[in-house]
Amino acid sequence: MSLSSWMDEFYNESADSAAEGTWIHALKHSILKWIGLREANLEKHALHRKFGSNISDGYARLGIDSSSCALCIKAEHESNEVAGYVDGYCKYCPLDAFLGEPCYLRMLSPYFVFATIGDPEPMIKALEETLNKLEGSDASS
Repeated sequence: MSLSSWMDEFYNESADSAAEGTWIHALKHSILKWIGLREANLEKHALHRKFGSNISDGYARLGIDSSSCALCIKAEHESNEVAGYVDGYCKYCPLDAFLGEPCYLRMLSPYFVFATIGDPEPMIKALEETLNKLEGSDASS
């Protein structure tokens, strides 16, 4: 097992590609990635966290940051279309709207909890609740 096998299971589409889809698609991509960051899933693929927010098999690594986040990439693209430049693109993200602030902003924010102690559960919960809210608003429109 390796980073490659983990990616086949939990990150089988690039964040750039997922960002080309709908917000719901980007959220589902993000949820799957974060489920893959549970300790049991990392162990299953012989991965470990390295330098806080990276995962590695000792040879290859994946940064768990805005470059691997379909939501961040989609928000940046949307910011560029609306504002013509990147200026606080988090405000275009549905997770930011759900949380009321960027996911990395404070010590107890979902991303910060993962980066410091390796717990993906707050992010998984926030992403799932954001997805449920977004799917609910789509169903009622």
